[in-house]
Amino acid sequence: AKTGVALVPLDVAEFDGHYYSTLDMVPVTSNGFGILRQYMPLREGWELAPNKDGLITAMTKFHWGGAACIILADGSAYSLRGDNRGQCLRAGGALMSAGGAHKPVVNIGDARILVRTPKVGGE
Repeated sequence: AKTGVALVPLDVAEFDGHYYSTLDMVPVTSNGFGILRQYMPLREGWELAPNKDGLITAMTKFHWGGAACIILADGSAYSLRGDNRGQCLRAGGALMSAGGAHKPVVNIGDARILVRTPKVGGE
């Protein structure tokens, strides 16, 4: 995985034909953003990131706003910190959804929800 520029002005990660960001669109390489507590809808053209082979290894090397973990479409959560980086913290149940909007469960801590959009054009 590498960083790239999506069709929207974001600092994103690139993997397997998609650009990845967080639901609240924090820069991939940044630290020090607040915690997502309220429901947020997906931006047009984006979807929750599915749990697929190679994705966790590629995505857990980034900071994602200083989050402790990332959450995928299946509700699984993976650590972004220390010796536990890349390890599954929850096999499911980390994602709350209502009316097309999403947020992390309250007791997961500093988490970000991973989203993606297809990479169009370019290499």
